[in-house]
Amino acid sequence: MAKVDAEVLLSKLVAKLKAELPTIAAAIDAEKNDDLKLKVPNANAWVELSLDNVAMNYDTFCFIYLESMNTQARGPIVSRDLRFTWCLFAARTGTEAEGPNSESYLSLRYMRLMEDTAAKAWRDAFKGYEFMVESLTPIDVQLENSTQWHRVYGVTFSTSLTY
Repeated sequence: MAKVDAEVLLSKLVAKLKAELPTIAAAIDAEKNDDLKLKVPNANAWVELSLDNVAMNYDTFCFIYLESMNTQARGPIVSRDLRFTWCLFAARTGTEAEGPNSESYLSLRYMRLMEDTAAKAWRDAFKGYEFMVESLTPIDVQLENSTQWHRVYGVTFSTSLTY
């Protein structure tokens, strides 16, 4: 069996996130059954590790990267703490509605989408590995090559590997 390291974790995690995200978004949309709809990126709208020199011409796209890696060794035992951050960039709708049809409610759904997808993808990809998923506060950004504003939703995955 191949050693599980940061590269293996990232590869398997991205594959599971890509597979689960549309399914979980559709389930949330069906559950809510209203006019607010979650947009998910297609398989080509994913960037791994770095946004340098990447032009994203998508209304919705995902970016996942290794935020930190801390390695400690005690004799022959190596422990590596890894923290990945996964972000979903969704174009702002510009909706000024109040209440249940507002962009604020849509933000709550995107946060749930990220949390539910992250937890399911990790459990399916890495049975037996402990992990922690934490939500990040959404922020608004304007990309350098666009006049479109995006809201960024994110989660972090933390785990420890021991060899």
